[in-house]
Amino acid sequence: MTSQDKARFSVIGGPSKYDLLASLGEGHAHLRTVNFLLEGCKQEISVCVMALEKEDGSGESWNFKALLWNWKGDLGNHWRTEGFFSTKHRRGTLRFELMGGEEERKFELFFASLK
Repeated sequence: MTSQDKARFSVIGGPSKYDLLASLGEGHAHLRTVNFLLEGCKQEISVCVMALEKEDGSGESWNFKALLWNWKGDLGNHWRTEGFFSTKHRRGTLRFELMGGEEERKFELFFASLK
């Protein structure tokens, strides 16, 4: 993986529309997070939604930007993520922005711990 790459994952489970909207509204200041289950992982990840837009007119499809905090061990890091999520089907995609080097190593260790 190069520093220009974004790690991409399929989402196979996630929040309700209400919880997604609440994470945006209360988000960073109160650390209101939502959980996503990624394909190939046994544990969910928690993200704080920072931006949300309707993907279409259905009111069930969303594009979003969020932050994932890694609270596991001493790896202390966070990653920006963006993606698409359907609150109707609870499916979507996430892409993580990686800046290379040490950040990529921490990211790989964090996701290995979820499997």
